[in-house]
Amino acid sequence: MKIAKVIPIFKSGSPQDMTNYRPISTLTSFSKILEKIVHKRLYDFLDVNQILYDNQFGFRRNHSTALAILETIDRISESMDSHKQTLGVFLDLSKAFDSIRHDILLDKLSHYGIRGLPLDWFGSFLTNRFQFVSYAGAISDLLPIICGVPQGSILGPLLFLIYINDVSHSSKTLTFILFADDTSAFLSSSRVLHLFQDMTLELNHLSNWFCANFLLLNIKKSNYVLFSGPRTTNTDLNLQPLLINSVELKRVPNVKFLGVILDEHLTWHDHILMIKNKVSKVVGIINTLKWKLPTGILRNLYNSLMLPYLTYCTTAWAGGSPNRLKPIFLLQKRVIRIIAGVHYLAHSSPLFKSLNLLSIYDIYRHQLATLMYRHQSGLLPSIFKNFFTTNSDLHQYNTRKKHDYRSALSRIGARSSSVRITGPKLWNSIDPSVRSALSLSSFKYTFKSLLISQYS
Repeated sequence: MKIAKVIPIFKSGSPQDMTNYRPISTLTSFSKILEKIVHKRLYDFLDVNQILYDNQFGFRRNHSTALAILETIDRISESMDSHKQTLGVFLDLSKAFDSIRHDILLDKLSHYGIRGLPLDWFGSFLTNRFQFVSYAGAISDLLPIICGVPQGSILGPLLFLIYINDVSHSSKTLTFILFADDTSAFLSSSRVLHLFQDMTLELNHLSNWFCANFLLLNIKKSNYVLFSGPRTTNTDLNLQPLLINSVELKRVPNVKFLGVILDEHLTWHDHILMIKNKVSKVVGIINTLKWKLPTGILRNLYNSLMLPYLTYCTTAWAGGSPNRLKPIFLLQKRVIRIIAGVHYLAHSSPLFKSLNLLSIYDIYRHQLATLMYRHQSGLLPSIFKNFFTTNSDLHQYNTRKKHDYRSALSRIGARSSSVRITGPKLWNSIDPSVRSALSLSSFKYTFKSLLISQYS
């Protein structure tokens, strides 16, 4: 049960560089069953006692990457709307799961209330483990594991969350958005020079925390973005570097954060262009196969190859002007005509209806409405509890619209297209009989049927 077969999985970069491989541990089935039982009890303990950091979105129920991105965008756009700029630092940790010190992890478990026999169990789980590497038919010698948690195990990710949980205490001014070992720190101010000075000071505190916990920061893969309004100019910005441990961090105009490209003005041009390029390749694949496969199989290919690009974090990047989505919509109409086997100039709305598929505009509305339903039903994390306000939160009058949401005011386009503004407007326009669905699945099905019924 303590012997792991490690299979290196290639990530990106040069195949000859060993650091570009992720070591996945293959464990026995019985070990995973036992881990799953312990994982449930440990997670329930952490959840009931609210121990995990609120902005930790990795490996937690109802804490998806989409919610992490929405929380990030909301903070940035709010600062833009208040004539402030936000400095976002995106840090990369080298082999974070493999660098965990067992003694420090056990101390943290004890600090959070896991003591006595349970703590002894975790000590036994972590120590006296062995592993060997299997690659291309070759098998290495069996060697002991002196640090780290097994990647590929059930308990490993949760133990890592406990290990990194107190990183938020390294700074009193930074806002952290965490997804497992993806660490992002944000700081806002109306004075850009003070912003860089304060961020440099706080990054040194953060670096000290990494050193104390034996986590190695990869400076080469770390960078920062200065988020500001489209009309903001910084004439003295080149004179002020951003440092961590006296090493200058690289400034980039955009960054890929949890699969979504954030640019410095939140225009979403770069991300939409990436989606367009990926979707275009899928259109070519389906067009090549249209003579060999029936309509049902082509539709399945659309759902498996193209739809994930259109639905991933759509609430973050698909709001605002409809013209931004027009290139994607044109490609979507083209592939719908290919699947249906009709002329390339045929009217597309009846085809969407017959195939029971949503356009990119309605995919956005469907996901946004689903987010609002989850908020109303209390299915979102606690940090989103006050994300939206209803009329009844502001007054006690028994009006017909007391349960409607109120939209916040906005000054710039990046803020007006955020879910904080668009969500309440869409939700209030939905018929109350649809909004009162008894379950999330029922609401999603009913609202999708309503959207498709409007296609002529």
